[in-house]
Amino acid sequence: MLAGLGAATGGSAACVPRNDLDDYAPVPAGAGGASSPAAPGAAAAAGSSADPSLPDDPGSPPAEGGSGSGGSTAGSGSGGSGAAGDGPSPTPFPDAGNPSSDPDGAPPTPTPACAEGELEGPDESCFFLDARTQSFFAARSACQARGGGWDLASVRSADVSAFLGDALTFEAWLLASDVGSEGNWVWLDDGSPFWQGGANGTPVAGAYSNWNVTEPNGGNTTNCMRALPRSAGSANPDAPWADIACAELRAGICQGPLQ
Repeated sequence: MLAGLGAATGGSAACVPRNDLDDYAPVPAGAGGASSPAAPGAAAAAGSSADPSLPDDPGSPPAEGGSGSGGSTAGSGSGGSGAAGDGPSPTPFPDAGNPSSDPDGAPPTPTPACAEGELEGPDESCFFLDARTQSFFAARSACQARGGGWDLASVRSADVSAFLGDALTFEAWLLASDVGSEGNWVWLDDGSPFWQGGANGTPVAGAYSNWNVTEPNGGNTTNCMRALPRSAGSANPDAPWADIACAELRAGICQGPLQ
């Protein structure tokens, strides 16, 4: 059939693979050779405004170059030659399944764990060092006013003590007292006991303690706890504890949840 097509036109015909006949289009007249009748699959395109030299399949790449005697899609001739697919790269779109992505590809800005002015501690909580000097009860009220879950700090581990030792520059209240029973020190947020006795006392059930040397030593008149900074001259650099009267004026160490 293809041989007959070439003979009918009086010249040589381009060799068109059988399975590509539907996409075959004639070479326009005057483009470097005699025109040939369209293949059967191209008849539907007659009379349309579309460029007959374009393939019917919108997903196919444009033919390379112009017309030539070989009739192949990668031929050369008066139309020149070019590489298929040349042109600007497509603009990337954000991942519709990932709401944190954006068209520029920049990663989302993480939300800080603690608010401005607060410090993230090693125990998954935030700390705020309130430098205002107040009584124990006033300092505790100021911490609670910061929001739900906030109070004076209760220190239950050596990691938190070391963290406060690096951050603290003044004496500050902690959330412990033996006001309910002399020598029985408890954390007031949950009432858990951690120390029994004076300076020669013992931890309760292996609870963490960080008393300074000779502390606690005040007896019935010093029922609240404060942490000491390194500037206090203690040999313990990790904010050791000392008792003091609750009416004394000290700063406060507030502790609250992550955002």
